[in-house]
Amino acid sequence: MGSINNILNRLPEFYNKEIGSNIYAIMSSLAIEVDRIYDGITRLDNMIGIDTTTGLDLDARWGRLTGVIRRSGETDEQYRIRLKLRMSMETGGTVKAIQYAVAPIIGLYDASKLDDQIKIYDAFNLPPGVACDPGAIICHIYIPVHEDEIQNWNQDKLYKLHADIKDAINMNKAAGIIVAVVNLTIEII
Repeated sequence: MGSINNILNRLPEFYNKEIGSNIYAIMSSLAIEVDRIYDGITRLDNMIGIDTTTGLDLDARWGRLTGVIRRSGETDEQYRIRLKLRMSMETGGTVKAIQYAVAPIIGLYDASKLDDQIKIYDAFNLPPGVACDPGAIICHIYIPVHEDEIQNWNQDKLYKLHADIKDAINMNKAAGIIVAVVNLTIEII
């Protein structure tokens, strides 16, 4: 009910604005409606972007738009990654499209870690000492693995993971771009 004070402060001083007065009762009713309208506007504003939409609004707006249904027990952040993956499949070719395509394959459901764990380089942003053709990209994927799970990793699992990642990259890269290298780094955490 933050609006009541703003409304009362705009009234002339000669009005009785004390709690219990007629003016206070009328303005309090008005303030309740103003607050409801403000909350509705804020909610609608938050529904504009996929990163700010939450809960059932995320399902109703973005899930419906993309045709992606939320899985049982899936958090907003996990669902948002799948929604963005679907959207990126429609608008592939960008670094973000490739990152969103690779993220679920490596179990990454935190969009804030995309740039740290999935690095995409082209001829214009290569690390020092690395070179590639102008029409090629180099992908470096960091996969965090808990120390107690490292025994589950073998050569076959790495080959399958590498193939799945390369397929996702190829489906989402721009036409004419060559995937020069897909480098996987297992990081024990």
